[in-house]
Amino acid sequence: MPLISPDGSEFVLRSGDKPTTQIGYVNANRQICRGTFGVYGTDHNQYAYRLECLDCGYVYGANGSDIAVRLCLKCRRGVEGIQYWLPDIGPKAFKLTDT
Repeated sequence: MPLISPDGSEFVLRSGDKPTTQIGYVNANRQICRGTFGVYGTDHNQYAYRLECLDCGYVYGANGSDIAVRLCLKCRRGVEGIQYWLPDIGPKAFKLTDT
């Protein structure tokens, strides 16, 4: 289910440009990329992506540059995730809908 902004527009998860940021990418540690809402990450020129652990179901955010090596915080002692769910609707953000 997409997120709805106050003006009624939809925010949907979308894939990035790299193979590791594509929705459905699974890294060697069984963390699956679910996409980005367009929130800027904490690393230079990165977006924050929603990741999900396929072993325990824990959901967290990670910079696109970290997806390939991420470990789950809950079941694999990985580092804490970052915020991924407040979309940036500023002029520099990519277009989040097809309309």
